[in-house]
Amino acid sequence: MKYFFTFLISLFSIPLFSQNVNADVFEINYQTGINGKNLFKYKDKIIFTGDNINGKDNVIWAYDFSTKKSFPVKEIVTGWSSLFSSSPWFSELNDKVYFTIVNSPNNELWTTDATTNGTYRVFEFPQDTSVFEMKSCDNNILYIKTSKGLYVSDGTTAGTKIIPEIKSEIAPGIEYHKNHLVFAAKNPNFSNEMWASVGNETFRILDAETNGILYIYHDAYGYNVGDKFIFYAMNANSSKEGLWSFDINSKKATFIYPAKNFTGGVLLNDKLVYKASNSQSTDNLWATDGTSQNTISLNTQKGFTSFSVHDIMMKNGNYAYFFPHINNYSNRLWRTDGTLQGTSATDVLVDNYAPNIDKSFPLNKNLVIRNATYNKHWLLDESENLIPITDKMDDGVEEAGKVIFPFTNRKYGREFFQYSFNSQSIVLFHDGKHSSGSNPKSFNINSDNKLIFTAGNAENGNEFYSLEDKNSQPQLIKDFDYNGDFSYGIPNGTLFKVGNYYYQKPTSYTKTLAKTDGTFENTKALVLTGNDNIDESSSFGNLKDNTLIFTTYSSDVGRTIKVWKTENSGTELSLLKELPTSGTRYGFTQTILYNGFVYFMAENADNKLEVWRTDGTTENTTLAPFTIPDTGNNNNIPVLLTVFDNKILINKDYRLWTYDGLTNAVKEIILPTDTPFFTQINVSIKPEVIDGKLYLLSQNGYGTVYKFDDFQNPPVALVSDNRMSYVSEFQKCGNQIYFATGPFENRYNAFWSLNPESNTNNLIFMNDYSNTNRVKDLACVNNYMYYLRENSNKLFRTSGTAQSITTVDVTMDNAEQLAATDSIDDMFLFDGHLYFVATTAESGSELFHIKTDLPTFLSTDNIGSVRHSNVTVSPNPTADHLKIYSKSKINKVEMYDYSGVKIGEYQSDNLDLGKLSKGVYLIKIYTNDFIETKKVIKK
Repeated sequence: MKYFFTFLISLFSIPLFSQNVNADVFEINYQTGINGKNLFKYKDKIIFTGDNINGKDNVIWAYDFSTKKSFPVKEIVTGWSSLFSSSPWFSELNDKVYFTIVNSPNNELWTTDATTNGTYRVFEFPQDTSVFEMKSCDNNILYIKTSKGLYVSDGTTAGTKIIPEIKSEIAPGIEYHKNHLVFAAKNPNFSNEMWASVGNETFRILDAETNGILYIYHDAYGYNVGDKFIFYAMNANSSKEGLWSFDINSKKATFIYPAKNFTGGVLLNDKLVYKASNSQSTDNLWATDGTSQNTISLNTQKGFTSFSVHDIMMKNGNYAYFFPHINNYSNRLWRTDGTLQGTSATDVLVDNYAPNIDKSFPLNKNLVIRNATYNKHWLLDESENLIPITDKMDDGVEEAGKVIFPFTNRKYGREFFQYSFNSQSIVLFHDGKHSSGSNPKSFNINSDNKLIFTAGNAENGNEFYSLEDKNSQPQLIKDFDYNGDFSYGIPNGTLFKVGNYYYQKPTSYTKTLAKTDGTFENTKALVLTGNDNIDESSSFGNLKDNTLIFTTYSSDVGRTIKVWKTENSGTELSLLKELPTSGTRYGFTQTILYNGFVYFMAENADNKLEVWRTDGTTENTTLAPFTIPDTGNNNNIPVLLTVFDNKILINKDYRLWTYDGLTNAVKEIILPTDTPFFTQINVSIKPEVIDGKLYLLSQNGYGTVYKFDDFQNPPVALVSDNRMSYVSEFQKCGNQIYFATGPFENRYNAFWSLNPESNTNNLIFMNDYSNTNRVKDLACVNNYMYYLRENSNKLFRTSGTAQSITTVDVTMDNAEQLAATDSIDDMFLFDGHLYFVATTAESGSELFHIKTDLPTFLSTDNIGSVRHSNVTVSPNPTADHLKIYSKSKINKVEMYDYSGVKIGEYQSDNLDLGKLSKGVYLIKIYTNDFIETKKVIKK
């Protein structure tokens, strides 16, 4: 039955100018990595340093726990490319974070509150001053150890000052006790003297008994034990070497207990547990509360033989752990709670000659233990379980139950991962930078209605992917890895369909021919040997949906084009014939399947392109049994266009020919022209057969679109225009044929709709030939034609006229919103939904899925129509109920809103519209004999 259509847009006379749809991005490639480092927990954020888009290490970043996103706080623009080549020494003071940068010529002190305006320089150090350490003391003051002395700061420019009495090197280890900084600094004789500083007063700490200066060897070991400050030092003649107690009132220290070779300690249960030698130079473990009477040895009869200055003792829970030397071994872990009875060996034995403790995670009560070569690490929990870990989690931020730290893996690059203490696993915490994209392309739907395409990532390389339906995620079909059929993925290229298989046609020289039918077991890589290569100029032909015919170029002596075949069901590559050739160019890749033969072109030894054919046998791989006359005035290049009217259509020398395989006859097609002195034509290489008619573009005259019913009768000229270009595309959508043309593939300067019934046309779009906003990627959805524009992050829709063009904005649900600089590069229809490929600053080139149900362009009856209606509805307009009267039995009724979005479905001829808002609706009535759409007005 023939239907007459009227546009929905003309019926209502109010066009839809814009729409918003929701989309998700499918991340396939998660590289490149945010490259974050120097992590610091600040309120509900993690402050860290990282790179700008050019790889320059000069950006302060922040990760927000509430939004689960990271963002650049501020790019610090200075003369140096790496401002954080040494630690920025993040420290929190007065609700702000302070850090230092390595600048030239002067290093600087900065502050941030995780906002751009709140990130600024506080202080510039004198020229050639290096910062070695910075720390906040009780959220009261910053100390900054530099190569030129010790600075203190209250967080302001005016309040950042050097301690004038100290202009020499500061020893490692600075502590804070009751508003006093306690530290050691070198004197002119390079001896480290003990000092203290408070406010505007800085003084040496002297021996309370002799007023003598106190010294240390290298590190300043100081501890707040209860209300006492205990430190290790010696007097000038070393007669009193050991622990001292500092009194801030007298500004002097009292000797407590002798100790030699002090190598550090920990605060544990209101005591200081430390390692040192006794008066007989025997290494020992001690505990003290800051008084001589309560300083005791903990390794009596324990058998310790020595401690090394590098042996670490670290607190975990209620114990301090360490590796002592016993009988020349140090791989048994010991623990102490600060008492003699609580000092004992554990059951933890590390299979390594000299393990040590690397770090502590106090919130989760875990220690990290390493081997002597730093290539193995273990976690020790509070129950003294030793758990192997693959990374020691440097630079980590500790949260309850986890550690967040920078980590590099093949899939994500260097990103933030988390170690879960509960599951004992490392998983991705935050993917902060994945802008390289997977470049998905060559989308095809196989006979199982599965989407097949290729995409690449850093983990798998370029591979075949599949998508089951609109509710699924892309799945890797097979990983061609280093142990598989191919070293690292498949070649880049486009997919060529043979039956239910897709073969990867490469865009550059390769010996690998990859194929898939969408299943793991039937995804194969076939490899050529010798000097044969496949590339983008190879011909690919589909022989009876079962066999791939392809050509290769061989650089062996004599130069040949080789014709091969491979079966879908097998993995063999069978050579059919070698054709002598003049060079590496062997013709256009367009092939034609016609009457059981694949027709293709090859360049012979005389530099002439010839048409060949094969049925998959060597004996029938021959020159085609026809020739087309040469004019001698041009390149004499035949172009195989299509099969129509049971003939091959060929373009040669700007003229159009047909070949009849039954009679082997060649016939020229003469097109009518409005330029009688110019009869040679140039035909677009993409004609299309639609509903049994052939549509093609020729450059006859200014350029004309023709429609052929057959090759026996003259064609109909549908549209002629001087804006025609060589490349074209035809696509049916609804009851119309859409036609686009431009100077390059999929870049169209002009866009028409053609009515095949009336042979009329509508110009939808024409650009100004600036080649910046051309039409591309046509996709028909629900009888609307969607298309893209160059350099645009929007979709466009039309029902066939310029007036009906609708701009479609995309809202991202699982990613950053499309920016003005982002572009949509490809679009197609799958499982009733639109998909597109976009290049964004966040994700690079990735696949997107529009989840929103798109409107339907419906045909409706119109007053005065020549067609008699089979259906009436009453009352119309209606306030609530609507009755449908039909000559045939009604199977179902669909209801659509004004924009064409389906809002309901009924199995009755009585509809309750009471709950609908006032407006215009469409009902689509399905019967056994017809389908008809009616306009309904709800009052």
